[in-house]
Amino acid sequence: MADLSSDPPPPDAEPVSTQTDSIDADATGLDSPLDLDERERTLDRGVVTLWRLQAAAGWAVAGLVTATIGAMLATSARWLPAVVMAAVAATVIVIVPPWRFRRWRWRVTNQALELRYGIVVHRHIAVPYFRIQQIDVTRRPLERLAGLSALEVTTASASGTVRLPGLDERLAPALRTTLIERARAATAAFDGDGRDAV
Repeated sequence: MADLSSDPPPPDAEPVSTQTDSIDADATGLDSPLDLDERERTLDRGVVTLWRLQAAAGWAVAGLVTATIGAMLATSARWLPAVVMAAVAATVIVIVPPWRFRRWRWRVTNQALELRYGIVVHRHIAVPYFRIQQIDVTRRPLERLAGLSALEVTTASASGTVRLPGLDERLAPALRTTLIERARAATAAFDGDGRDAV
């Protein structure tokens, strides 16, 4: 896997929505593989709401603790910690998720699943198919609420598990099937020594 901070995806690139690749369950079934080209794709836009909900849940606890500490202070500025916390929380909840969404790209190439993301640190991760050991579709409570799923790809490398979030719940099973088929074909093309050497 690689971290290519010098090669981030262009911020003004035309997004390719995963909605265009959503599958017709009646025609193909939820576990039918997808015929994807190598274009970079964005996450489902619902992930912005998901990230906001996750951030709000985390900051609510921090805000409660800060407000309690501020109330215990015996100074005229006891409200200051709560105000600062509220300003930071509002920034993280309102501004960061859309920015984070614009930086996320993924694509399925002939050789690997590639992910590009990151606001401050830009990451470019390539997961070669022959390194894939397991692929799970996960739906945490807030993801279910937003109608989203994630793929968790376990690899035979030090990186362990790679997570592709923000997928439409209808897309994730078909994408999993596609990756499993490509991983099976790639594994068959390598003998044991070849897999260990890369």
